[in-house]
Amino acid sequence: KLGSQEEIYRKELLVATKKDEELKQAISRAIKREIEMLAEKNKSKTSNATVFKKAPEDIVLEENFVANKGKLPWPVDQGQVVAEFGQQAHPFLRGVIINKNGITFSTTENNKVRAVFDGVVSKIIILPGQGKLVMIRHGDYITVYTNLRETFVRDGDVVKTKEEIGIILTDKGKTETEFQLWKGIEISDPTRWLYKVK
Repeated sequence: KLGSQEEIYRKELLVATKKDEELKQAISRAIKREIEMLAEKNKSKTSNATVFKKAPEDIVLEENFVANKGKLPWPVDQGQVVAEFGQQAHPFLRGVIINKNGITFSTTENNKVRAVFDGVVSKIIILPGQGKLVMIRHGDYITVYTNLRETFVRDGDVVKTKEEIGIILTDKGKTETEFQLWKGIEISDPTRWLYKVK
């Protein structure tokens, strides 16, 4: 009986790992495209060289975002952390290590996810079987909110801290969202940015 239960967990882990990788690749592709578009938009020609300048409002936004490191509100108004960032032991399978790209929050059914800081919605992506995800830009930083059933924002919308941006999807009795933080095309540890995650 224990052996069959372990086999079920292993199959679930394979599916979850595949979904995590699809999610990571989708976010990475979207961020790369956005960096290219921003570079093209902010490009200015001086003599024979091409110089890329960051927009002044992006500089201020990023500075304010960085100044609030460790003080950002949770992306849910109530809930608990059920999976932390980075490598960790699988909760049931002995000797199996899993790697999480963000922090997973469990909350109540039909609860909403909210922006952790002022920013601009850069992309909304629909992933089959995984709902929608919203990406919000804060200068060079991007926060990502996954597993949404419905979104209240569109690309280009300006959002404020704690503004509700969507409803979290409930699947198999679980209402969970993963919060990720990227700087450029690199994943960052969001634990250091949110208020009292641990």
